[in-house]
Amino acid sequence: MFTARDIIIFCIGLALALSVCLMIGWILGARRQGKLIRRDANRATLNAQARLRQVDGDFVLVAGDSTVAHLVLSPIADLPVIEVALLGLTSGEFHPRITQILSGRRPRITVLSIGANDALQKGASEATRTNFKENLRKIANAVEGREATFILSLPRIDTAAPDYAHGAAAMESLNRDANAFARAHRWIYVDGAQICDAADHRGEPMSVDGLHLTPDASREIAQALRRRIAAVMDMNSKKPAPADRPFQA
Repeated sequence: MFTARDIIIFCIGLALALSVCLMIGWILGARRQGKLIRRDANRATLNAQARLRQVDGDFVLVAGDSTVAHLVLSPIADLPVIEVALLGLTSGEFHPRITQILSGRRPRITVLSIGANDALQKGASEATRTNFKENLRKIANAVEGREATFILSLPRIDTAAPDYAHGAAAMESLNRDANAFARAHRWIYVDGAQICDAADHRGEPMSVDGLHLTPDASREIAQALRRRIAAVMDMNSKKPAPADRPFQA
């Protein structure tokens, strides 16, 4: 016969064993996920480098996280579009990748989407915000478009989404930092959440899981980007060349 003490000890031991198994499973899962992210990033890097080698002149760069993966912008004003979707990477991991891909080449137009993985993986601490802003500065030095740079707002998380609710506050915080950075550097900030809200008012769901955009949402954002890029390029084309501008003392 088992005594009450034996049963209690058995239950405690079983609980500890289950906790250890769950922890090991989580660690192994995280390692496997990390390997998959690096593998996909390596593949995306090689593909982007190969496409860029085929481009001699001007090009449009569309680079960033999973939001970029579903934006169809090619072609823009007869310019080739180099799409670089580095899924799962934080801004710190993104910077060396995009620097490697461009190898000193400067896009004519840049569309950037970055920061969501910082929020999801690193939280809303001051250290996260400081690192994000520093990484944005480094990224800007590598990718800033000669004619214009657009930066998409970070996605707005549905707080009822169980897999992503933990990152909602951090996402809002980093989004404010991205907006402020855009203003300071004369980038064009594109509020994807606002675009999605306008579409959502027509009864269209804009997220598949509380974070990632539906194809319709991606289409809405892509169309808005096309219009804004076209407007900027049209405006710039009407500016007089430096030699034609009147002299001003």
